[in-house]
Amino acid sequence: MMHTEDHVIRTLLAEPSAAAHTTAAARRQLTDAIAGRRPARRRAPSWRVSLAGGGLVAAAAGVALVMAAGTGGPAGLGATGSGGAPGVAAPPAGPRADAGAPQLLLAAAERAEVTAGTGRYWRVATVTEGALYLPVHVKGETFYVAERRLTETWTPRDPGGQAWEGRQSLGFQPRTVEDEAAWKRAGSPRTFDLGPADSPRGGHVIRRMGPGRAELTRSTGDSDNAGLAALPADPARLRAEVDTLITEQGGEPTDAAVFALLGHLLTEAPAQPELRAAAFTVLSTLSGVANAGSRADVTGRTGVAVELTQTAGTFVNRSWLILDPTTYQLLGGGMQGATPGKDGKPDISKGGKESAAAVLTAQWTDQTPTPPQGR
Repeated sequence: MMHTEDHVIRTLLAEPSAAAHTTAAARRQLTDAIAGRRPARRRAPSWRVSLAGGGLVAAAAGVALVMAAGTGGPAGLGATGSGGAPGVAAPPAGPRADAGAPQLLLAAAERAEVTAGTGRYWRVATVTEGALYLPVHVKGETFYVAERRLTETWTPRDPGGQAWEGRQSLGFQPRTVEDEAAWKRAGSPRTFDLGPADSPRGGHVIRRMGPGRAELTRSTGDSDNAGLAALPADPARLRAEVDTLITEQGGEPTDAAVFALLGHLLTEAPAQPELRAAAFTVLSTLSGVANAGSRADVTGRTGVAVELTQTAGTFVNRSWLILDPTTYQLLGGGMQGATPGKDGKPDISKGGKESAAAVLTAQWTDQTPTPPQGR
């Protein structure tokens, strides 16, 4: 059952024909309907499923990258980070960066749908970070480190073609500015001892800064992300399938759970343009989604964040997507579940989860699949 905000949206997302959901005109109608709502909104439902729970968001690891000036991609990623998504102009008369979240999401849907092109493969490259932050104790200093990873998927246009997946660890680094300061006070070690290994052979868990070996493997298409990429590219059918998937995983298909799952689909699954457009369209109908203002993705690119927050006691769960405020291109997204510390800010060290992803490339290409080129 769709959890929409009013009858107009339910009518526009009904299922008389697929074309009604995938044309720019239909999305502009929906934008107008949202813009014309009364200020009063129904209360958001009582969230019962954590955005971090139910296996809806993959656990990844890493820290923020630094943007290389003038390149349009994060430093240290070689050719992978220099491509970016194709230069498609912003939809005409698009919303401003301070517009409501539904309008921004619909603009992103329209932008995603026109990301067409030619090529043998649909290529998606992402950098992920997060989930488990590990403490290091060196020379009286304690700081947290995390790993960042580069992933590329190559989905063939030909249904009978071979898909490929590339992976590379970009290494462990201090997580925050404060962690980096403590790391420098400890002598800037290039290796991190994370403590005793949970192994019959004993020893310690040692991790290093700097990239690991890049790998390119044949994809069998049976991964969770591949399954998400195979969801229907019609908004009404997509919402129904997502509700079913969440229920099968033991969760309740609340708007919060739907936001988390579709956010993961958009940032990490090899979803093609039509499905990405449908996902943004469904997200625009969810209650509680808000424009959270300026936010940087894990590579340092700044955009406008569209966010959904839920609170369970003292535990706060947040999921967000970051859009370019001019083109509405998806820059990245993430989730966080944590208890606020004494300063009121989320304190992951006290228990919780956090993960984020930056979308470096999402486009058709004739390039031959190669291992990731982070360095």
